[in-house]
Amino acid sequence: IRFFWMPRIPKEEQKDAVKFEVKKYIPFRIEDVASGFQIIEKKGEPKMEVIFAACKKDYVNSYLSLLQQGGGGLSPAVLEPACLSILRTLYFTGQIKKIETVAVVNVDSSGTEITVVRDGIPYLNRSLALSVNSTQNFLSSLLGEISISFDYYRRQFPGDDINRIILYNGRAELKEADESLSKELKIP
Repeated sequence: IRFFWMPRIPKEEQKDAVKFEVKKYIPFRIEDVASGFQIIEKKGEPKMEVIFAACKKDYVNSYLSLLQQGGGGLSPAVLEPACLSILRTLYFTGQIKKIETVAVVNVDSSGTEITVVRDGIPYLNRSLALSVNSTQNFLSSLLGEISISFDYYRRQFPGDDINRIILYNGRAELKEADESLSKELKIP
């Protein structure tokens, strides 16, 4: 997932322009990825905001193959990154308000993902392959990666700060991690 700005252009040119622009951000050939984007245009702004998501086609095809093997004629209407599904759930349940800037840190067995969302828009998303060989080492690494992510966000959006962190944690050994992270980062 990438967020970037582009000059405001006519709607009929946006698809091609986004395809050209994302070549800077993804390490794969555009032909090898399944992708989608959303453009946010704000009145009076000379630039438009673009949220772009991409995944290698072979990865998507492996998931589609699993669904087909399961029988029952399942055919997905939409595929989206897990972090967007998590954000949708957190908004729907009222755990995030559109008027705040929140970092959602999702820790599970497959890795860690940090997403900073403001006004319902994911402005930063990082997927990390942090291994949990010891809880203390993991927390130290996680704290470092969160700090790097927050520093980057603050440079991109000066004057905007993260109001709170939601730790979405699927690891039992990290049950008390929220208190440690909150204390170290000085963010609830």
